[in-house]
Amino acid sequence: MTKLTSLLKKIKEIYLYSDSQPTEITLGVCLSVLAPVVTTIEIGFMPIFLLFIMFTGGFQLYCVGNEDLKCRMKAATLSMSAYLAVFLMYVIKGTIFVSPTHWGWFVLAFSSWGVFKRLNTEFLHRQKRS
Repeated sequence: MTKLTSLLKKIKEIYLYSDSQPTEITLGVCLSVLAPVVTTIEIGFMPIFLLFIMFTGGFQLYCVGNEDLKCRMKAATLSMSAYLAVFLMYVIKGTIFVSPTHWGWFVLAFSSWGVFKRLNTEFLHRQKRS
């Protein structure tokens, strides 16, 4: 049991404190490329929302590329909001249970929340060092 406990603690530590840039890149690409195509096909054409998610994905990639922590925190907030919005659209439309893949939007929202949490933790640690 102690081995399992130590493993869970290690996973928690990695999740909360590891560098999240690869995840941020993946989330940004999914928002700028995948989300507009999929939501247009499955939910419908929503030009303002499509611009929002494409901008958010691009902004996240821009912030990661510039290695600007404050910018990355803003992008993570927008990304989390965008993924939650897509998930909620499926819920409201009533198609969330049509396909198990629709729950992938929730997984992406949870992942973006993890990025948001890690970046805030890193920001707080940097402030303490200063």
